[in-house]
Amino acid sequence: MSNNPVEETLSASVQDYLKAIYVQTCNGQPTRTMELATALNIRPASVTNMLQKLADTRPDLVVYQKHRGVLLTPKGKKAALRVIRQHRLIEQFLYQILEYPLDKIHEEADRLEHAVSPYFTERLARLLQHPNFDPHGDPIPDHNLNLNDPRTLASLSDLHPGERGIVRQISDQDPDLLIYLKTIGIYPGAGLKVIQLNPIDGTQQVEIIDNGQVQVFGKTTSERIRMEVGKHPLK
Repeated sequence: MSNNPVEETLSASVQDYLKAIYVQTCNGQPTRTMELATALNIRPASVTNMLQKLADTRPDLVVYQKHRGVLLTPKGKKAALRVIRQHRLIEQFLYQILEYPLDKIHEEADRLEHAVSPYFTERLARLLQHPNFDPHGDPIPDHNLNLNDPRTLASLSDLHPGERGIVRQISDQDPDLLIYLKTIGIYPGAGLKVIQLNPIDGTQQVEIIDNGQVQVFGKTTSERIRMEVGKHPLK
């Protein structure tokens, strides 16, 4: 449970910014206005104004330099991880308990994540028996806001013909893609094998192990599917 009243009074808009900045700066590099504008579907000028406002706010949540980008401070990172924990636990609740379709949970969790209290969040974690991952395969920060992911994952697009593995993570940003993939038998836990690769454009022929179907994926789609390669026996 949070002991910081400032975190609990951040507006929904600020929480969205902090979450987006965290996701885009996991590699330690700053993210820029255009990248945030795309992720948040907000005009670049509005993003710049918000970043300037956040940079001048106390406690300091971001470090922002025009033309160089923005990073989270330790306090900003903690606040972002709290929102991410709430979001991913809510997704797991919607999927596991309320049986929401996989393509519906992200948008619903976006609405609910700003409304729940830290107390509610920890009760939810207890109800779900403290899951490590959400239904999309994203790691859930623990009670102390540590985000640990011991898995070594590779994008499907990085696999070569003959390589196989288990789907562990699928991007939750495109509901239509989630619907399509689920329809053909691809979801976290499904086994895939690359049959053929077009070296010109990166197109792959991929066998879905469970049903034997072979599908063709462009690089844009295969980059959104993250795999644990060659560690588990598959059919």
